[in-house]
Amino acid sequence: MPEEMNPIREKNLQRLSRFLFEQGSAIKPKMAEETGISTVTVNSLVKDLVKQSIFIEGELIQQRFGRPAVEYHFNYDLAHYLLIIIEEVNGTTLLTHKIVNLNKQESRYGSLALDKLTKADLLEKLKEVIHSANVPITSIGISIPGKIFQGTLISSWKEELNDWNIVEDLAKLTDAPIHVQNDAHLFTLGYSLNQDIMEGNTIVGVYYPPYSMPGVTILSDGQLIEGEKSLAGEAKFLPFLMDLKLPVSEETFLKNLVNLVSIYNVVIAPKYFVIFAGEASLSKLSHTLTQNETLLQQPNKPHFNFDDQVADSIETGLFWLVSQEINF
Repeated sequence: MPEEMNPIREKNLQRLSRFLFEQGSAIKPKMAEETGISTVTVNSLVKDLVKQSIFIEGELIQQRFGRPAVEYHFNYDLAHYLLIIIEEVNGTTLLTHKIVNLNKQESRYGSLALDKLTKADLLEKLKEVIHSANVPITSIGISIPGKIFQGTLISSWKEELNDWNIVEDLAKLTDAPIHVQNDAHLFTLGYSLNQDIMEGNTIVGVYYPPYSMPGVTILSDGQLIEGEKSLAGEAKFLPFLMDLKLPVSEETFLKNLVNLVSIYNVVIAPKYFVIFAGEASLSKLSHTLTQNETLLQQPNKPHFNFDDQVADSIETGLFWLVSQEINF
């Protein structure tokens, strides 16, 4: 009989953990009321969850009616994640890094610059960041301007980094699981999660930083479409961009953006375009795309969403990437 009850108990443990993860703090009667689990079962489950350090027993709090009750808190410090964003700004490669817990509360933040970029230099900086962590790291997430296939950079922002198995080299520095993903993908995933538009929709993300080539991401009902060797969306190999010399004028920049959107609007026909496009104002971007004659003639009429909080979107994407194994 106990074995038959185990699946039910596990389900109730997950339900109760999820409730307090979302709520933050609660007393037992509130847990029972909100989850539909009996008070007797809640008492037993809470005891187990405190033993596992998932719940933290707090202070007695006075109720409006009846006796004081113990308030329990979810232990968001069960896990800590190291999030690293690698980007090129004005010709310099920057590593922005932070450590967050399950509630995305920061315990450390920093930024490092590389004056020159080689595999050895980048690996040394990443080693410095990883080994400076002030808490045990559950998982590491890295956003990088390049496509990753089976741990290897295959289309990087710097040719000298191509064919480098970055995950293999980083695994020699730490026992924590390492997740490396393309910045355009993380931007699109993060923005879509923040705006709650991911489920049930087809989304094309256009990540077009200033003084850089664009990257494109395709999401279908929450699933990332990466293509052969994760090369889907390498827009810099489109004919009108292959021979482009950087930097370009704003006029050329906007023309390239329109051409890019026009192609994907026909090929993918998304419900949403999620766009980060350099230093152009949101009003100019909106006017350029919504009034373009080519796009007006195309049968698909997408929503254009412009992101002016791109770092937050990438961070959300990174957190999603490293926290997939969370059961709460």
